[in-house]
Amino acid sequence: MTDCALLHTVFPNHHVQSNCCTSKLQFVNILCDTDGRVTSLTLNTGYAASLPESLQALNRLTNLDLSRNAFQGAIPTEFGLLTSLQRLDLSSNILTGTVPSELSNLSNLMFLHVENNKLSGSIPDSLQTIRYRNFENNCFRSLPFQNPTCVLSTASESTLPAVNQDCAIVSKALAYLGFSKPIPSSGSLCCSWSPMISCNSFGFVTSLTVRNSGLHGRLPEALGNLPMLTKIALNGNELSGPIPESFKFLSNLLSLDLSANQIEGSIPSGLGQLSRLTELYLNNNLLTGSIPVELASLNQLVDIDCTFNYLGGTLPPSLTYFEKGFNHNCMTGTNQPDQIDCVLPSTARILHIVQGLGGVVLVILFGAWLVRREARRREFYYKHQGSLHDLLLNSEPRDY
Repeated sequence: MTDCALLHTVFPNHHVQSNCCTSKLQFVNILCDTDGRVTSLTLNTGYAASLPESLQALNRLTNLDLSRNAFQGAIPTEFGLLTSLQRLDLSSNILTGTVPSELSNLSNLMFLHVENNKLSGSIPDSLQTIRYRNFENNCFRSLPFQNPTCVLSTASESTLPAVNQDCAIVSKALAYLGFSKPIPSSGSLCCSWSPMISCNSFGFVTSLTVRNSGLHGRLPEALGNLPMLTKIALNGNELSGPIPESFKFLSNLLSLDLSANQIEGSIPSGLGQLSRLTELYLNNNLLTGSIPVELASLNQLVDIDCTFNYLGGTLPPSLTYFEKGFNHNCMTGTNQPDQIDCVLPSTARILHIVQGLGGVVLVILFGAWLVRREARRREFYYKHQGSLHDLLLNSEPRDY
C-alpha cells in the first residue's frame, strides 16, 4: 500500500486521494519526496477519532501535525517507530494517558508540542531536553502551568504537588543561609511573607527575593525543586560556593539575580536549559572558567550581566550581542574590551590575607612604639624628679 493509499484509508472523510502528493485540500497539507513518499502531514480539521497506529508505516515522515483536532485516547507507542520525525505536534486535542517512553527513540525530534490535552504521568527524561517543547495545560503533577481542574480532580489537597513542599524547601534553605527570622514551613504559610516570597493561588512559590540580608554559605541544591519559580533575587549577600546544578530544572525561571556575592566556580552549562529566562545577573562574584556555549540556547534572553568576575577564554560568537555584559573579566579576543589583568580568586585571597596581615603588623609596630615612648618618658621623669625639686627650692626670685 502506498503512503497516499494509507492516508485515504485512515482519513476517508477528508478526500485524501491516491495522488495526495499533488492534491490541495483545505486544512490538510501533504508533502512528498521525489519517490512519492509522504514526508509531511498536517491535518487541522477538528477530526474526532483515536490517533491511528497505522501512521507508523510513514517511515519517511519528518513532520506530523495533528493539532487542533478532537483526537481522543492515548498516544500510540507505534509513533516511536517514526525515526525520521523531526516535528511532532499533537496539541489541542483530548488525549489522555501518558507520553509513551517509545518517543525517546525519535533521535531526530527537535519539536514536540502536546499542550492543551489531558495527558498525565511523567515525561521521559530525553524528551524534556528537546529544544522546542511544550507540555503545558495537561495533568502532569510534576510540571508547572498545568490544568488546575484536572490536577485538583486527580489529587487530594494533601497530595497537591509542592504546595506544602515549596514552603518547607524555602524555610529550610533560608535558615541554612542564616536568615534572621524563621520562615513558616508548613502548608503555604510562607506565602504571607510578601514581597519576599510570592506564590500563586495553589501555594506554589513563584518568587524568592531576599536582597542585602546577610545570607551566607552555599546555595542549597534543594532550591532547584521549586517547579513554579519564575524569579530568584538573592543579590547583595555573602553567598559562596558554586551555582547549584539543580537550577537547570527551574524550567519556568524568568529572572536570576545572584550578583554582588562571593559565588565561585564556573557558570553551569545547565542554565542553557532555562528556555524562558529573560534576565541573568551574575556580576561582582568570583566566577571562573569559560562561558558555556549552552547559554546561546536562551532565545528569550534580554539582559545579561557577568561583569567583574574572573571568567576566561573567549566569548562564544552567538553571545556577541551581549558582549558588554562580560566586561571586566579575564577574557581574550579582539571583541572583548575592558578586560583586566586577572588575579584569580585563590591568589586574590592570599593577597588579601597578606595585606590584612601587613595592616596588623603596622598596628602592632605603632603600638610598640607608643609603649616604648611612654616608658622612656616615665624613665626620664623619675630619673630627674629629685634634681628638679632641689632646683626649684634653691632658686631665688630675680629682680627685674
